[in-house]
Amino acid sequence: MQDILNRIHRSEKSVRERDLDNFLLEELDASSAFRCWFTGMLGDRFEVPPHDDVAVGKNPRREAAKGQTDLRLAFIGEDGEMVGAILIESKVADGFQPEQPERYAQEVAVLRECLGDRHAAAVVVAPRANARVADHPCFDGTIRIEEIVDHLHRRLDDDLAGATGPLGVELRRRTTARIGLLDALAGKRGYGNWTPTPVPERLGFMVRYRQFAEQVAVGFRVTASSGGRKAGTGIYSGRLLPGLPNIQLRHDFGGSQYASIALRSAAHAEARLLASGLLPEGATTEIKKKTGTLMIRLATPPIDPTDERFDEQLGQIETSVRAILRLHEWAAKNAASLARLTEER
Repeated sequence: MQDILNRIHRSEKSVRERDLDNFLLEELDASSAFRCWFTGMLGDRFEVPPHDDVAVGKNPRREAAKGQTDLRLAFIGEDGEMVGAILIESKVADGFQPEQPERYAQEVAVLRECLGDRHAAAVVVAPRANARVADHPCFDGTIRIEEIVDHLHRRLDDDLAGATGPLGVELRRRTTARIGLLDALAGKRGYGNWTPTPVPERLGFMVRYRQFAEQVAVGFRVTASSGGRKAGTGIYSGRLLPGLPNIQLRHDFGGSQYASIALRSAAHAEARLLASGLLPEGATTEIKKKTGTLMIRLATPPIDPTDERFDEQLGQIETSVRAILRLHEWAAKNAASLARLTEER
């Protein structure tokens, strides 16, 4: 299972970390006040060089080590060349990938040879709760999301307190919204008066769930919910059952917690199926009256579909995916009998 998990971590960046990347990208590019505060948080580890412009980009090309850098804040001199750089790694809930900090240190070492010892640095941005990445010796500092929130609050109370007119009101409201987003990313509180769609922590879970499920349930294509506030369903397709065209395999982990086979337009066959003795051990049935669907269900462990709890729930998730496989194997073995039982009479 650990090999599967490692492949998931390598292939997808947390949705919430992408939200943090986008926040930093915009603020560092657009706000000289935020940029000044951000660089100041590195103390004597970084000195802003004389420059004419700045450039903030995602996943810049590295000079030395393999891998990707989340963001780079580059300071551009009058000749258009880079004269200073800060490499930024966003970590909301995850820890470092193997050798990731060391690759950052290698890249910074090369940049310092070109730009000077105090004109290149690497920093981690993370919530206080993510102690796994704080104060790593390969980085020049850790900036907590809560510290960014405090800075934005000070801007509201000081620089923006007297902002008037439509633009002033807009800037204050945008800053307040950013505070709400950062608080939510740090797990400090909910989203307040608004809920993004998709919800980042749910979408992050769904991405990783789909990848994990497809590694365990080989040959299946898994379509997970889109990450809305009530999202909690995985649909399994790709391995057809001859004679049973109107079948769907699904894992519900939002409100209900079941692995199910859904037989569309087969509600009429429930009594015959129960009397046949074919049901797998522990299975129950339910009728969806609006669609006439007959559900054959196995109870699965409870799952909280939020990104930060994915790793700790791997056992429950794997048990649930294997319940899907068990139902598929049962249906394949009994396909002819199921086809006869569900025929209209």
